Amino acid sequence: MGAKKGTNNFKSFQQNRIQAKLDAIEDFINSLPKRMKFDRFEDLLADCCEYLGCHRTTITRQQVYVEKLKDEFQQRSLFLSSDAMGNYSTSQLEQLIEAKDAEISSLKGEIDRTSAALRDAKTQITYYLSDDYKESGFVFNKPENSVRITEKKQESNFQKEFEYTAHALNLLLQYLEDQRFGIGLRNENSSSKFILADDGLGAIPKKIADSKYLADFVRYLNKSGAKYGSK
Repeated sequence: MGAKKGTNNFKSFQQNRIQAKLDAIEDFINSLPKRMKFDRFEDLLADCCEYLGCHRTTITRQQVYVEKLKDEFQQRSLFLSSDAMGNYSTSQLEQLIEAKDAEISSLKGEIDRTSAALRDAKTQITYYLSDDYKESGFVFNKPENSVRITEKKQESNFQKEFEYTAHALNLLLQYLEDQRFGIGLRNENSSSKFILADDGLGAIPKKIADSKYLADFVRYLNKSGAKYGSK
């Protein structure tokens, strides 16, 4: 059967081809990185033709293709060069200028905030280095000194825990001596070093712990004035 009278099959065919090409251009646009910019419309057009595998005139002879690329170029233009301006309508130029003004205003605000933060930091550094601050008695409020305070507190806690443990060990050794277990601190080979030994089974003491493990314990006894085995 032939086409109905008045039906323009060629026009329908052309419209389908145009829509297919527009869809292909849309695919090209979607393939671009979101932050990619162009300073010339010709560069965007060339990339599009390469992506589609077509000649430049395939795009430029159809105004609808050109307008679609121009809309995208408006979003990706780096600046208003003389080449770029010819691809915008007056209203598009006005919109682009407004967008650029807003971007400049935002950047200016960030610069102002950064400058203010730098001024504050410089003022604080100058004060920390001044004689007035050193004489104020608040030097330990500086962050690095706060770390030192924390470390000193940890060292103090560790020392206290060690002294408690050393005292308990001394009481234990006293108990063992009282019960005649024969276990206690002994001079190593008649030297000033002490070892923990068991001499309850014979004349030769059996070493339990070497002097290097007892050095801090012995220093604690000497420093505290406690004699070995004293309660």
